[in-house]
Amino acid sequence: MVLANRIQQLTELIQEVSDQVRVYSALGPPPNDFGWAPDDVLTVGPLTVDHGRRRVFIGRGEVMLSPSEYKIMRELVRYAGKVVAHDDLSRIAYGPSGGKHANLKVYMSRLRAKINRASADDGACELQSVRTVGYRLKVGPDKTLRGSGHQPVQGQVR
Repeated sequence: MVLANRIQQLTELIQEVSDQVRVYSALGPPPNDFGWAPDDVLTVGPLTVDHGRRRVFIGRGEVMLSPSEYKIMRELVRYAGKVVAHDDLSRIAYGPSGGKHANLKVYMSRLRAKINRASADDGACELQSVRTVGYRLKVGPDKTLRGSGHQPVQGQVR
């Protein structure tokens, strides 16, 4: 009798999981990289992130970034002018498990140096540390933000 009940429970569980799989497969593929479409291009002042090509430009020059630096920069541009928490940036760089803040500081230091070098002429982009909270990408007050309709940033479709 106990075995029969157990088999019935397992059969019901298998049916429930099959129903869930059917529902989720009908929804289509999930969005990639935190909701970015493959052809998204975001521009903040002189800084442009081309997600389809995984490239970053300041003015006319390309900024060469490692894959983790690129992910961090993309998130900072997405939330331009707003503070992005250490934990969020760690998850972006290292995945769901996150990483140590000391490791994130190394990435941020390298990223800051690359941004400063590339925008040395006009100084329009600046990566700021917000003590004990996170980092903010700051652009000049007269700079506009254009994107493809992401919720975190207000702007026009490019």
